[in-house]
Amino acid sequence: MSTEGLVTVRRFSRALGDRDLTKVASLLHRDLIVHTAGGLPYSGDYYGPQGFLELFAAMTQVLELTPGPPCQQSLDEQTVASRFRLRFVARASGKHAEMDLVEIYQVSDGQIVELDVYYTDPSAVAALLA
Repeated sequence: MSTEGLVTVRRFSRALGDRDLTKVASLLHRDLIVHTAGGLPYSGDYYGPQGFLELFAAMTQVLELTPGPPCQQSLDEQTVASRFRLRFVARASGKHAEMDLVEIYQVSDGQIVELDVYYTDPSAVAALLA
């Protein structure tokens, strides 16, 4: 089995952690679709690298995000699952929540073409922002 998808997702995760948004955008396909968890102020679908960057900006404007180390695994040649713990801190109040997230990536030709994001408890994050 090819590890190209896993390598791409690992490069993306590193670039995002480093806040290297130019590198992040280079790993996102122009037809990217991001499906975010429901029940959040920024829930919905986002399209293309610009849509992802808008989502990231919306999140980081109101939340400080601190991810734990990811466990990433190829499910097949184009699908990668990533599981990690994420600490959310509301910038306005300082309140925080921590939970596991699972992200499912579809990769083609070294770029991410689809991303599904699942929170263990999206209502806890929504409560931080209320």
